[in-house]
Amino acid sequence: MLRLEYKPYTLNFKFIAGTSRGTMKTREVWFLRVCDTSSLGVSGIGEVAPLNGLSADPIDEIPQRLRELVSEIADHKTPTSVSEVYALAKILAFQFPAIRMGLEMAFLDLMHQGMRQWFTSPFLQNKMQIKTNGLVWMGDEIFMRDQIEEKVALGFDCVKLKIGALDFGKELKLVSYLRKISSKIIIRLDVKGAFESQERHWIN
Repeated sequence: MLRLEYKPYTLNFKFIAGTSRGTMKTREVWFLRVCDTSSLGVSGIGEVAPLNGLSADPIDEIPQRLRELVSEIADHKTPTSVSEVYALAKILAFQFPAIRMGLEMAFLDLMHQGMRQWFTSPFLQNKMQIKTNGLVWMGDEIFMRDQIEEKVALGFDCVKLKIGALDFGKELKLVSYLRKISSKIIIRLDVKGAFESQERHWIN
């Protein structure tokens, strides 16, 4: 029989994080622990981490849904394959993508004996790496320029700028500044609601 425990946690940003929907100083997350009561000492860990104003989840309803899942999950068998993990997480958290992700993580970890192993082959077998971009948060020009220089110095070959907080002309200057540093760096722009649909062709 499955058992679920969860714990809310508040993450404090080291800086005021700007987005197209406002700024964030904190972020609410919930850590999940799932175990099979027949396997003492083995549990799987997952994280429910929506972004307020940006995620599709009805975030105010997450605590109540997690309370409900504590009893509901006991009616289900422990998944033993990746396909079973995805199917069960979908059933339990259909309207809550962040909870669904957290459950998938916890079930996969449980399936791998609590080794904090959330990926399967070919990533593990071939030791493949997942490349990511260096993220530049919204802010004033100096703050964003400092972040650009930091990401380039760290060796990122792809840099993503969250834009929409400044005058668009200033943001274009930041893009040009990054391009002058290196013509080989891939530049991504994260606008997330900062522009109306008819304006977006200007940034293609």
